[in-house]
Amino acid sequence: MKRRAFLSTAVGTLSAAFSISDSQFRAFGEAFTPRRQSSAPNRPSESRRFESPDFVFEPLVDGVYCAVAKPGAPAGSNSAIVINGDWVLVADTQFRPSAAREVIRGIAQITHFPVRFVVNTHFHNDHTQGNQAYFGVFPKGVEYLSHQNTRRDIVEKAMPRVREEIARMPEDIKNLRQQMEAVRDQTQKLRLKAQLDDAESYLDELRNVDITLPTVTFDSTLFLQGSRSIELHNFGRGHTAGDVVVFLRQEHVLITGDLFLGPHIPYAADSYPSEWITALKKTSQLDFDQVALGHTPPVRGEEARAQMHRLIAFMEDAVSQARDMVKRGKSLQEVIASIDVARYKDHFANWPTHGEPFIARAYAEAAGKQ
Repeated sequence: MKRRAFLSTAVGTLSAAFSISDSQFRAFGEAFTPRRQSSAPNRPSESRRFESPDFVFEPLVDGVYCAVAKPGAPAGSNSAIVINGDWVLVADTQFRPSAAREVIRGIAQITHFPVRFVVNTHFHNDHTQGNQAYFGVFPKGVEYLSHQNTRRDIVEKAMPRVREEIARMPEDIKNLRQQMEAVRDQTQKLRLKAQLDDAESYLDELRNVDITLPTVTFDSTLFLQGSRSIELHNFGRGHTAGDVVVFLRQEHVLITGDLFLGPHIPYAADSYPSEWITALKKTSQLDFDQVALGHTPPVRGEEARAQMHRLIAFMEDAVSQARDMVKRGKSLQEVIASIDVARYKDHFANWPTHGEPFIARAYAEAAGKQ
């Protein structure tokens, strides 16, 4: 299953105006002048929910937002935004630099302070290909933070995937155009036309993507101090080899990237299932009330914690049963056919597309084929 298949391929049409155009970005970044840091937490005059064409900016606490990609929008992933005194931290940067610039325009509606840190929670292209947008807008200095394995995997996996996609997409676009020209139903034709326009615009951007690499990497924990304390933790391999969660201890806010996705099973093709369980258990021990996810809206309260425990339970069952069946010489097809995890399917919105791939990954790990 392709990575982008997590999201709908339809093009979003909702819109809202911003006051800063693309042509003003560089001047906007250069105009930022950091002010003397106050000892009090930065509190914007109003923490409000607002929208842009492709995002809903959802406030979590004062000065902390989740920019949630709208269903069908080509952004690819969410970003979390944390104002910390006279600077801003952003977690994750979407498939497209244009989507990252849209997030930057949203930040300008929240604060006049500059982005100083960009965190890549993991290497996947839908969280890193927009990195370069921040360097372009804030030329006085942005540090890119990640786990050391994420930097390695951007070089060894994400960058080659960009080249592969550039090579593959012209043929995909050709086939999509032929499909559009062949159909007679106008509704279907319009749907295919939207997909074609989206693919062509994405390819145009992709040809100019040069993923900005993390400039600061760490192994287990990194602390950033300002008007609030920001903790970056790696609890071992999980969704990828270098997942980072961002934790605001005082505010009880957790930012998980794709390590945890609330009522969804995360994409598993690059995962380490048994270690993922350990990483989630350690994450669950943090004292959080709200979770900004890598995809879909934030989750809150006891339901957020219950969702995390359900994901752990499903993973434990799948890993344990797959390991036992591999020991008994079962094939992948036999494991998928006989594994007893159906009781979880009603708890995960994307079970039909993401349940079996996790089981297959658990089988591969148990069989030494990872």
